[in-house]
Amino acid sequence: MSNNLLAGIIFAIIAYFILALGFVLQKKGIAIFSPSRKKQDTFFWVLGFILININPVFNFLSLLHIPSYIVNAISGLTIVFTVFLSALLLNEKIYKSDILFTILMVISIFTVTFFNSTPTQTLPPKGLVLLFTLLPIVLFLLTIPSLFLKKTNHENQNFSFFVTRILLPAFSSGSMSGFMVILMKLVQLEKGNTLSLSYLHSLYLYLFLTHGIVSFIAIQVAYKYGKMVAIAPIQYGAQIVYPILASYLLFSLDVVSLQIAGFVLLTFCVVMIVRRHTE
Repeated sequence: MSNNLLAGIIFAIIAYFILALGFVLQKKGIAIFSPSRKKQDTFFWVLGFILININPVFNFLSLLHIPSYIVNAISGLTIVFTVFLSALLLNEKIYKSDILFTILMVISIFTVTFFNSTPTQTLPPKGLVLLFTLLPIVLFLLTIPSLFLKKTNHENQNFSFFVTRILLPAFSSGSMSGFMVILMKLVQLEKGNTLSLSYLHSLYLYLFLTHGIVSFIAIQVAYKYGKMVAIAPIQYGAQIVYPILASYLLFSLDVVSLQIAGFVLLTFCVVMIVRRHTE
């Protein structure tokens, strides 16, 4: 394993450990929004907010050394870290299946990383990048008219309610949060690896910020109308699948059967862990 590859993997793991820790700390201090909040609630929530916003720094560092689709694969560890940190800090339960799926996820990430035959990335056509940027945004925007309709007991309309207020918002949010990693990589490819004011002249930076804002809004819609048991598998699955599929077209990746199997196994493990903890 080269030093660059190892450094990139370590930075990516740190990035998603910090992200998971931030989420767990915010949950621990969620009473900050309650009239009976305590000082420690404010401390935990604010600390979590800070950690969540530090995550992009380590993502940036990881992308200096490894391709974006490997970072996307490693992002699947977020749910693993969340489960184990929740047990440690929130006294939530760990299941035996968590250990099994964690081991399988490590194997799948190893497969994705070491069976890669396309080690470098170059700037793809901007039109194609815009297409993959706009697709999840448009998908979410199409659901907005339905937000003004009342839910009925009719079976078909209940299905429509699930699709427009839970499925599509969760899928679009997960897709955008995953694609943000690619957009950050494109900023580096276009303007160089040294952080500078030239980044402000990159279209990809503003696409990155747009995805961040719309993704946040979309997942709030899903949280308002749906339960985590339905939302989380869709969100976390899309966060891995969408950017990886996009990467094959954007960067002309070689199709390696073992690598694809690793992506599929990784997504499956994320969904199974989330489902077990939201039953």
